Amino acid sequence: MVTMHLRVTSNLVFGLAIGCTALLQTCPVPRGLAWLGMVSVLAAMLLTNLMWIRSVGLAGIGGLSLVYSNLGEYPVPAAAYILVAAALVVGAVLLAMLADLTETSKGKSKIHES
Repeated sequence: MVTMHLRVTSNLVFGLAIGCTALLQTCPVPRGLAWLGMVSVLAAMLLTNLMWIRSVGLAGIGGLSLVYSNLGEYPVPAAAYILVAAALVVGAVLLAMLADLTETSKGKSKIHES
């Protein structure tokens, strides 16, 4: 039961990260950078949920760091959105990894009980 809650929370946090990158559209940032940020978070979400090794989802941080480095003289809120989105992606990946750990530990305890 805890595993299901952790997975749902992980996906909710990914949704918040997508929302943060969508807020880049409100800043005077080139649309290409805003879309790159959103695609990076979506790729991180897909990699985390579809791969056996959940930490592969941290690859989305690379795209967010690319957006951050190309912001240049754009306003501070855009940088804040990127940093918050990166923190949310890391948190979501950690939650997905924790869900796998709790699932594995439950399986081991059931084996030892038998």
